Amino acid sequence: MKSIPLNLLLATMPTTPTFSIQFVTANRRTGEGGQLITLANACIAKNKATGLQRTYNQQPKPHKNPSHFKNRTRNIWCKTEKRFYKVHIYLILSFNGLAVRYGN
Repeated sequence: MKSIPLNLLLATMPTTPTFSIQFVTANRRTGEGGQLITLANACIAKNKATGLQRTYNQQPKPHKNPSHFKNRTRNIWCKTEKRFYKVHIYLILSFNGLAVRYGN
C-alpha cells in the first residue's frame, strides 16, 4: 500500500477541498475510544468567526482558542453527516486511500 508522510498530509489537508480520512477515536478524560471512523466526504473546518463574540447582553467576549497546533488536533467537517470531528493527528491511519507514515 502506498503511504504519505505526516508532514505532507498536514500541508495537503487545508488545500484539498474534500478528502477521505480514516482515524481512531480517543478520549483521555473518560478513557473511551478505539472506534475506527472512516469519512469519505470530509474537509478541514474553517474558522468563520472572527474577533469577539457577542453575548445576549452585547458585552464582548473573547473568542476561544482551541490550540490545535499545541494539542496536535484538527477539526474535520464531515459533509455527509453534517458534523465536526476533532482528530488527533497521530491517530490518523489513512488519507485519500494512502496510509500515513510517521517519522522518516
